[in-house]
Amino acid sequence: MLVDISDQKHAEESLQRLQNFSQGLIDAAPSLVYIFNLGERKNTYISPQVTPILGYTSSEIRAFSGDRFLDLIHPDDRELVAEHHRNLLKGPTAPADIAYRMLHKN
Repeated sequence: MLVDISDQKHAEESLQRLQNFSQGLIDAAPSLVYIFNLGERKNTYISPQVTPILGYTSSEIRAFSGDRFLDLIHPDDRELVAEHHRNLLKGPTAPADIAYRMLHKN
C-alpha cells in the first residue's frame, strides 16, 4: 500500500519556514524576548539579547525559576508583574500590555 504524503511534507516545510522566519525576527530585534512558563514557573525561552541588555547569560536567566523570577524585576514593578501572573493563572484573558523594568546583573 502506498500513501501520498506530499501534503504533509509541504505543511512541514511551511511550518519550518515560518519557524525560521519567527526566530530571525526575534534574533534581530533590539529588545529582550523571553517566555516564562507560569505552570512550570520557569523561563523556557530567552533571546540572545539577554546578555547585552541585562548582563546575564541564558543559563543564568533560566536559574531564576519559581519565585526567584521576580528577583529580576525592578522592586517598584514586582507587584505589577506578580498581579499580571496571578491574572493569567485564573484562565484565558484578553491580551495584556504591561511595561516593567528588569534589573541588570551589575
